[in-house]
Amino acid sequence: MSDYYQQRQMREMREQMRRNMLARSRRSSKQGQAAADLEAEVLFLTLVNRALMDVLVDARVTTLDDIAERMRALDLADGERDGGLDPDVVAEELGVRKPKIDKAKRFAKSMRKKAGTGKKKQRKKKA
Repeated sequence: MSDYYQQRQMREMREQMRRNMLARSRRSSKQGQAAADLEAEVLFLTLVNRALMDVLVDARVTTLDDIAERMRALDLADGERDGGLDPDVVAEELGVRKPKIDKAKRFAKSMRKKAGTGKKKQRKKKA
């Protein structure tokens, strides 16, 4: 093989490796953003729950001890003491079915929302 041919192959391999690394970086960035969005939602819901707890305690509807006791009981409702409650258990108790989440649609919707390009219905002009 000629030196020129080998050098060309090496350049092509380096370029392919660069493209692969760039694609991997883009995927990782999207996953990182999705994780950050989820964390923000959890923090928001934690804030809402704490505000509701404070309102109920301040109104003397319940106490923090009562809430903690109820949490321990509910933690076992799904058969595991794991600090959480399976949403399927709650849905079953309520007799409702949880909607199936189309992750691709949800991701696309969140991206449109961030970009400010949500789907808008176009009105037909009257002639």
